[in-house]
Amino acid sequence: METYFIELFPLAEETIPPLYAYALIGSKEEIDQIQGKFFFHLKKEIPGYWVFLKDKIISHRKLEEGEKNRFLESLWTRFPSIFGGVRDFAPITDWIPTSWEKGEFVRQAIIQPAQKEIFQSFTKLERDFGRARVEFLLFSRSWLVEDRPAIFLDCSPRLISRENLNTLLKKEKNRDWRGKQVTLIGETFRGKILQ
Repeated sequence: METYFIELFPLAEETIPPLYAYALIGSKEEIDQIQGKFFFHLKKEIPGYWVFLKDKIISHRKLEEGEKNRFLESLWTRFPSIFGGVRDFAPITDWIPTSWEKGEFVRQAIIQPAQKEIFQSFTKLERDFGRARVEFLLFSRSWLVEDRPAIFLDCSPRLISRENLNTLLKKEKNRDWRGKQVTLIGETFRGKILQ
């Protein structure tokens, strides 16, 4: 797959608001099992930008103790079997965000929600050729450039055949298909035909 364009946008760290980190407190086994569900409810029920990174949740919001307690009590009441093992959602007071964490916060909180709108501007470039069509894939990542956060955008075209691989191979038996790239339908997983 060829890349249509790559853009790297350095972030001015001074424009990123102060960030706060929080950790779920409870047994590691229980926390590992429920952290995704907890994060889902947190984003849905407490306004603001919330980003899940490994073992912490970061936000631009400093969560007030009362609001946090009401949220936890609500989860314990509504979903005791799921969140009963969570003892607290505590601030990580000695946490200092790295440049990468700042960039990842911006990417997940700001860029990803807008990615659909950004992507729609590329739909007018898509073409239909009858037996195949071209669509564009947009990816974003946070990078460090000279230890400063940056957002990397990659837009790549993808040729989609209307015929599946099996039909195409039967139709053109004499063609050498080795080394050609194939992608699973509806996925970004791809590989080469070896035999």
